[in-house]
Amino acid sequence: MGTNTVESLRESLNRADPNTYPDMLRALAFGDVLRALPVYLQGTTAVASAPEQATGLVTVVLPEDAKAATILRCTARKAAPGKTGEYAPIAYSAGAQPATTKVSVAPNGDIVFFASDAPTQIDLIYVPQKGYVKGQLANMKFGVSSMTLQVAANGSAALPAQYAGKAVLLMAATINTGTNTGACIVLAPQSSATTTKTAALSLLGDAVWFDAIDDAPTSVTVDLLIVSGIIDGVDMNTLLEGASSDA
Repeated sequence: MGTNTVESLRESLNRADPNTYPDMLRALAFGDVLRALPVYLQGTTAVASAPEQATGLVTVVLPEDAKAATILRCTARKAAPGKTGEYAPIAYSAGAQPATTKVSVAPNGDIVFFASDAPTQIDLIYVPQKGYVKGQLANMKFGVSSMTLQVAANGSAALPAQYAGKAVLLMAATINTGTNTGACIVLAPQSSATTTKTAALSLLGDAVWFDAIDDAPTSVTVDLLIVSGIIDGVDMNTLLEGASSDA
């Protein structure tokens, strides 16, 4: 390597010095790197009782640290009495629901099908949404858990300052106190209050909207995916492109 060349972390990883490799993997949060790789599910089942989804859908419920961003392929091996064969992924469009023999990513990151298709043995390949969990299946490295928020009179529950504008996915929402309580259907992000028993991340990712009139919530619990790098300062792209301490 020339004297005027600075070796990047990516190049150092490729060179794989056994003495410093573990430190580089820790710096990259390598477990999170692996979690962001495409996921291959075989023989999974869609359920009809996911509280975050609207009626008329069945759902493959995914872990909170591996919600879907994009579906690459979907094959139904068995359905009773619905449709088998290849299902066409549809582009995400403000939470649009899939028609028969279609499959889509729901607003909360799970994978949904038209209920009458009733697939019961499904092979899926999908790319996970990358970020840090603030939710029920928390990333224990950071000791995070579900977030309880107070709701303003207009139905908006503002996120704490350290997360404001950094939330990329609302995975679940529950009304703790209000006229109506319990789990909410998660809608696509929007800019104003929602309808009864629904919730939506704000377009800016700085709040969660609820129904201010019929539900009148005052306290809610939400599960969020926060953009990478906010909690521990690790941004993989910046690290890979930056100078390596092993150069």
